[in-house]
Amino acid sequence: MKTAALLWGLGVVGVPDKLQTVTNDPRGGRSKHGVQRILGTVDHGVCELGGFQVTDKARTTIELAGTLRFAEALAVVDSSRREPPKVSTGKASDWDKDVPWGITLEERILQDAASSLGSSSRQQRAAKIIEFSDPQSESVGESMSRAKMILQRFPLPRLQASFALKSGKTARTDFWWPELDLVGEFDGQGKYPRNRLRGGKTIQQVVMEEKARENALRALGLTVIRWDWAEMMNPAAFAKILTDGGLVPVRPGR
Repeated sequence: MKTAALLWGLGVVGVPDKLQTVTNDPRGGRSKHGVQRILGTVDHGVCELGGFQVTDKARTTIELAGTLRFAEALAVVDSSRREPPKVSTGKASDWDKDVPWGITLEERILQDAASSLGSSSRQQRAAKIIEFSDPQSESVGESMSRAKMILQRFPLPRLQASFALKSGKTARTDFWWPELDLVGEFDGQGKYPRNRLRGGKTIQQVVMEEKARENALRALGLTVIRWDWAEMMNPAAFAKILTDGGLVPVRPGR
């Protein structure tokens, strides 16, 4: 399913080391030569995308929600709920793997798809992830950061809050805890080396602009905390960053 997820532009972590295919032939479930065959139906939940026959967006999303670890699953479901820049025509010439394709999957559509999973435990797991999902999460790193907050029982923030700076400009932040005047920012390292994500600016220009933006947020009386991918993936390091910002985990029963 990760193969189809990549074609749909869903927020998957990493690239599968095997091409994953679905077969309804019990004898064809063996994997070899870099191809992983998964037993499943091909009579429904299948469509064409970029010249390939793939599991449709809802089925792909829910299958992964029922099998991936929580943080990775939340990233996939979040991305499925984001408004795509365009709707897939299925034409290979129009397809772009770097953007979400297909219709935005509303919560109702995802819950309906979850009910078709083969076991009640997978259905319940997928339903819980859908409940936590949020279409305002704009990247895999932001989704996984929020998942780590959930797992460590930290208060959840508002997403994509906008602040009017004293310069007259507007700054939009990844995370905001209004009760603490606390802003959180995920530093995705991919934006620095990739010229397209820098808008043609040099790395030094991007870093200096981010520093000025952070200072402008602090001038509003906000506390700003930042973390990168490695810190987010380290539970102790990530918890320290959040607690240093004033957040306190909520323990069961409180």
